[in-house]
Amino acid sequence: LAGDLDVELGVGQATILAPREAVRSVGVDVGIGDDSVRTNGHRAHSRGWLGREVKWTEGTGTSRIELSVGVGEGDVNLR
Repeated sequence: LAGDLDVELGVGQATILAPREAVRSVGVDVGIGDDSVRTNGHRAHSRGWLGREVKWTEGTGTSRIELSVGVGEGDVNLR
């Protein structure tokens, strides 16, 4: 991964796989549905039903990932 990645999806499921060492931060925003960020066997996710957002800012890389889903599921998996 070189550079930032911004993904917007109206309805459905989006899963992004990226190398952990390349990523500085991740933001996942889901209007209605589920969100998560997985890294090193750990999963961060938000609670609630509407307007869910999870952030991860522990990376040492240079890339930023932003995923926005209106209705559905948004997952970022850093390996």
